Amino acid sequence: MSTPGAPDVLISADIPIPALTDASSVLVKLHAAGVNPIDAKVRKLNIYYPDKLPSILGCDGAGVVEAVGSSVSRVRPGDEVFFFS
Repeated sequence: MSTPGAPDVLISADIPIPALTDASSVLVKLHAAGVNPIDAKVRKLNIYYPDKLPSILGCDGAGVVEAVGSSVSRVRPGDEVFFFS
């Protein structure tokens, strides 16, 4: 989303592959993503990171681990994973 508001604030965009930000980071290539009621509230009110726009909505996903930080031990590249928050 580029600004808080109605669904028309959503945009489709290609983004660069994110870098691992710290030793506990995991990079997952998404195969499926979910959007839930909390995402609609975030879109409407921009309550979590109001100073960081544009932002990407979504808290649930599934895919394959692409890379892991140096302290990650529970998953490794190639593992199929799902996550939610």
